[in-house]
Amino acid sequence: MHDIDLIVSVAKQIEGNTICPLGEAAAWPVAAAVRHFRDEFEWHVTHPKEATAPGAAYRGNLVLA
Repeated sequence: MHDIDLIVSVAKQIEGNTICPLGEAAAWPVAAAVRHFRDEFEWHVTHPKEATAPGAAYRGNLVLA
């Protein structure tokens, strides 16, 4: 997943390279979300119709709608 890898790459480039601590503070939650929920991010990218269905919920490999 190129887009998800790009998000992680940008977050890593921000960490430790900004003068303002707000830059790092903005990158940490993004990197943590991808680190802990990468499979869910990938599912949303590969299944856009199911992910946007009303009431849809990701549960591993299946969707509860």
